[in-house]
Amino acid sequence: MPVSELRGREASASENSYLRRQYYARNYASEVAAIDAVYDFLVSQLGDPPILTGNELRNITPKEGDVLDSYFCEAIWGPFQRRTPPAVGESQFNFEIGGQQTKVIVPISQTVYKPASDLLPLPQIALIGDQGMGEPPTGADIFEPVHSASLTKWMALSDLTPEFEDAIADCVGKWNNATWRRRPAGEVLFMGCTGAQRGANDLELTFRWMTRRNLESSVIAGITVAAKRGWDFLWPRYRINYAEDGSWTVANEITHIVVSQVMESADLSILGIDA
Repeated sequence: MPVSELRGREASASENSYLRRQYYARNYASEVAAIDAVYDFLVSQLGDPPILTGNELRNITPKEGDVLDSYFCEAIWGPFQRRTPPAVGESQFNFEIGGQQTKVIVPISQTVYKPASDLLPLPQIALIGDQGMGEPPTGADIFEPVHSASLTKWMALSDLTPEFEDAIADCVGKWNNATWRRRPAGEVLFMGCTGAQRGANDLELTFRWMTRRNLESSVIAGITVAAKRGWDFLWPRYRINYAEDGSWTVANEITHIVVSQVMESADLSILGIDA
């Protein structure tokens, strides 16, 4: 026969268990032809696909033999790697904590240097990028922490009613008006949902949201901000001050910190994934 099994069977019962078999293929002009021949031989012995004692065939590796157009081939079987589909009612949670770019104009601290020949007092520069010409300060781009998460839930297709779809849509782009998944009101912004039908009667839905912490009693540019919800917008109001020494230099000074609500809230518990 062009393909025959050799002695030297191997097996392992470890976590990554496997079965090894050695085969000799002759009268084949290439490695690909030898692999195909060994596979056909295994199908004739074990069936299609060639399953060996409950293990699936992982790969066939050829090595050129001493005789022209001959190959020693090793076949490896291992446990089936197919994942059992989740049952209806099960869910899977995923999250990521990373950085999101934002702009600041108020520094934590800064030091002003000047030439030794400059005998004038140091200018009072309170904001980042203030050029002393009355223009808005340019600020600096930094990264703030942001928490994004998703939950995939498997449910019956019949549960996705038009009313439930509308309820999901009404929550998109809104923050939680009450504690949701152990996060206080104001911290969670619902980003939407994607879904796919699985089989005839099941549905896979993935809900996505982002989290930003609320702030309490924060001091910005010497002004105490009593409270800011995570998804409120904070912005400074400033005015131009002219120097009193007649030098015509100007500086921007923050006079107020404004906390603006720019997004509506919603009851996220209607999504049915609170925990």
